[in-house]
Amino acid sequence: MLTSASLMLLFELGYLFLGVQARAIESRNSIPTTEHVFPLMRRSVAPGSKISQLPGIANLTRVGGGVSFSTKVSLGQETYDMIVDTGSSDTWVASKTLQCTYFGIEVSQAFCKFGPLYDRQTFKKIQGQNFRIQYGDGTEATGDMGYDSVTLGGINVPSQEIAVVERAFWQGDSVTSGLLGFSYPSITSAYNGTDPSKDQHRKNQLPYDPLLTTMYKQGSINPVFSLAINRGANNEPAGVLALGGIPSEFQSLTYARTPIARTNFLNEDEPSAAIPSKYEFYALYPEAFLYGPPSSKNTSTMPDPTTLTNDTRRLIHIVDSGTTLNILPQPLAANIAAAYTPPAISPSGGIYVVNCRATPPIFGVQIGGQVFYVNPTDMIMQQGGTCYATVANGGMEAPFILGDPFFKSTVVVFDLERNEVRVGGREFY
Repeated sequence: MLTSASLMLLFELGYLFLGVQARAIESRNSIPTTEHVFPLMRRSVAPGSKISQLPGIANLTRVGGGVSFSTKVSLGQETYDMIVDTGSSDTWVASKTLQCTYFGIEVSQAFCKFGPLYDRQTFKKIQGQNFRIQYGDGTEATGDMGYDSVTLGGINVPSQEIAVVERAFWQGDSVTSGLLGFSYPSITSAYNGTDPSKDQHRKNQLPYDPLLTTMYKQGSINPVFSLAINRGANNEPAGVLALGGIPSEFQSLTYARTPIARTNFLNEDEPSAAIPSKYEFYALYPEAFLYGPPSSKNTSTMPDPTTLTNDTRRLIHIVDSGTTLNILPQPLAANIAAAYTPPAISPSGGIYVVNCRATPPIFGVQIGGQVFYVNPTDMIMQQGGTCYATVANGGMEAPFILGDPFFKSTVVVFDLERNEVRVGGREFY
């Protein structure tokens, strides 16, 4: 999805390193295992992530139409397929009384391509509040804030604040009915007042506890969740989501730890210095990127770091499963693209086209003292008859993104109590 023209990224981090230091490699048994593990399905609809509102990001995420993952969520007495999104925080669902629009023109409900629609019978509306998410291409969702019973992975929250969307310009998949956000309360989308056209994030936003926060505050889970995403086609199983810890099958991995960075990315029309930074997205500072062509001394399964180029500029990256590509700083992306055999080319917009039979380079990300290599299979993505490198040129200004290709080779743990991300490397498959 395209960026919102009205949302400006004034907190320009660029090439400034703020002194955030990665922590030591995690003890194998210090992350709890959990029984609350349930499957994810890969979907073709792009998630309604707040990350896509950031300048310089959304144009690069449109390759492949975006990527998303869904799971089953019960609202009231009904169960829906909902998009799981680490780049936003709200739980929202489309209403049976939904009005779909197309650039302001009212059209039929079928145009939005939602799955089953929500019956408001058990919904308790909050008076004087509204919900709004908007994107620069006109895509938007607005509606009411209120409470309903929410059950995810066998865990019930009897009265959870959610949004019911009554008006939307949306491009769905005819399966999913809404979105399940897993980020921080600071980027929720409830606003004071009943006129969405007057909503501004720093003016009349009303932050609240989203579903994950409520679950750990009521003692149902540890304040941790994890994702293990697999390769696969749309509408097929694509890995697992675990609430409260990690799946037991990944307990033996060694996990690296790094702190989540405070940011101010959603600042609108005020100088960034005027508003304190806070936890918004799962943003971190990789210590280094390693890359180079494969050789007899440098195979994809057991790279020799001494044969690879080591880029040690510490620039902020958001870890986001809903982004199709790894969006990297311009010099780094260009160097990695040139390391394909034959080299990838960039016709426009920072996206690199590559020969479908090209040999991809070795590419790894160092986090918490440990290097996590991306499977070479995930360094090329095919759409129709065209193949793309899964690294993209994100320009010279932060933030950048570690996206879907990074997740396919790792288990990523999000700890909302310690405010840190932990990463474990999986064997290539």
